[in-house]
Amino acid sequence: MSKRSKLLFYWEPYSLSVEQYDDNRTIIKSASTLLTEEKTPTMAFEELNSYLDGGVIEETSLLIRQTTVMLQQYTIPHLKGKEKNNYLEAKVRKDWEGSDPFYWSHVNLKSEANAKDSIQTFAMSRHFIDAFIKYSKQINALPLKAFTTQALAVNRSSLVSQSNDKSILLFDDENSILLVMVDDNKPVLLREMSISAIMDRADEFDRLSKEIQRTWLYAKQQYKFFPTKLILSGSELYSHRQTLSSLIDEVIVEEDMVQDWKESLFES
Repeated sequence: MSKRSKLLFYWEPYSLSVEQYDDNRTIIKSASTLLTEEKTPTMAFEELNSYLDGGVIEETSLLIRQTTVMLQQYTIPHLKGKEKNNYLEAKVRKDWEGSDPFYWSHVNLKSEANAKDSIQTFAMSRHFIDAFIKYSKQINALPLKAFTTQALAVNRSSLVSQSNDKSILLFDDENSILLVMVDDNKPVLLREMSISAIMDRADEFDRLSKEIQRTWLYAKQQYKFFPTKLILSGSELYSHRQTLSSLIDEVIVEEDMVQDWKESLFES
């Protein structure tokens, strides 16, 4: 009987890596390759494929840990179905920089009781996604799944926050710090803070604290939002728990978001 496995790819700003898991959720192979101007996405997937064990690949998943994902929050009229998608796509297309084709998705945020909806959109160049789809089809690995860490953070925030809580969740995404405001299990606001601008300096977490405080002030003024909890996800954040606890009384350490995502893949 042929060995069966799953592939988890990670698309970083400058690299593509893969982990191959067996049925026991054990990594049997892992590899990484740098992404350059000369190396097309298709070439990167083919290179990593050469390092893998044989057998049947049952499923491929791609986690996009990319600061190049375009985030936009829109307030739009109440729309449904195709009309809503067309309206949002026109907005994303207008804000998309460059002429490259793109993929986009969205999640609903908590809206005020009025005639408009609050929407968070995610958009990225489709060249890399198309190469992932092509590779998955070539090795007959279906279904295939693609995720962004930004979308994971928004979806995860509604699960770890308690009913009636007003919380701020911080996710360490390696390339950035993702901040999600949550009100009564519903995400209200997503912000992304580049690690290159914050983490590489001596006063890294002092700067991060100030960024969070500015978001706090904006939330209070714009949304009448007064958070009661700060929830941390990510090892880099755990080590600075005491510093961050000065911002708010209750600080909770949550399971790492990416590890939780991995577990969900095996359970699906």
